[in-house]
Amino acid sequence: MRLHPPLILEVVFIVWCTFPFLLYEIRSRQWKKKFTLVRPDANNGLTLTYLLPVWNEEVLIERKLTDLVQQNVKASLLLIDSASTDSTVEKARTWLKNHPDAFTEVKLVTMSQRLGKSSAVQLALKHLHSDFKHDLVCMTDADATLHPQAVERLC
Repeated sequence: MRLHPPLILEVVFIVWCTFPFLLYEIRSRQWKKKFTLVRPDANNGLTLTYLLPVWNEEVLIERKLTDLVQQNVKASLLLIDSASTDSTVEKARTWLKNHPDAFTEVKLVTMSQRLGKSSAVQLALKHLHSDFKHDLVCMTDADATLHPQAVERLC
């Protein structure tokens, strides 16, 4: 039986193309065996502040605040409103009034004009340094929901 040169070339080409992927798979499995992540069982005592920049989030703000509380991590909240034209701030204040123990400390900052998210975050960072004692800051958007216990795993 005689092999055809095109068939030999095809086989060599397939081996040549798949070899890097196979090598990567073998090396990554070896790396996973070497390094296992060990999480401490006890709480490390670090303080956390949620940074929540919002703008016209009246539809989502209550759900987001509830989402943060369901993380089962005691944290402070710095909510910065970038001159919303809807009832975002009123809904947030009402929710916070109805849930006074939801956060260890709450600060609501409202901007007089909309300057964009970057400006809102820069202003919030100034407040973080002067008004809060924190070790960790978790910035999240109102339209982002967190997986249950996601923040707890980070702390």
